[in-house]
Amino acid sequence: MNISAPYRQLIKDYALFGVMALLLLTAGCGHKGGGPPPPPPKPKTDASKTNSASLNSTSLTNEYVSVFETLPLGKPQDPFYPETRRFARSTTSKSPGIVIPSEPALTLTFVIHARKRSQAVINGAIFELGEDAQMVHVPNGPPVEVKCLEIGDNYAKVQIKGENTPKVLWMEKKKN
Repeated sequence: MNISAPYRQLIKDYALFGVMALLLLTAGCGHKGGGPPPPPPKPKTDASKTNSASLNSTSLTNEYVSVFETLPLGKPQDPFYPETRRFARSTTSKSPGIVIPSEPALTLTFVIHARKRSQAVINGAIFELGEDAQMVHVPNGPPVEVKCLEIGDNYAKVQIKGENTPKVLWMEKKKN
């Protein structure tokens, strides 16, 4: 193997540096991992003194008494949000076997008018006039199949699969 003179000198220098570093570390001249000295050992205490807090625990229980307030069972209420309807009872029957069908909650969000076509956004799904029916997710029940029949300035007439009459959805007006 033929190595040029400058590279040969470089290899010798690195080898010499490695040997010197190894000698310094083995001789103890390297970093000793300084830091603060270890804390002095704790003095030994009598076991009867360490349990003195547990002896006084009976006096603490006599000072503090917990009082629990029983609320009437009629209407639960959230103390942080008293106007919440989270605890409102539903008027539908929850007995098994009896299913009360409810009307799907469809919401018209946007109406977009372009030159040749109009679009309506209903529950996050985009509909065009004359398009095939699409499945729409409703918050109060299973997905329903909806077809858009007519799109106006602030309304959309849709046909829900399984219903006889079309339904007109109006956009909500902004509240100022």
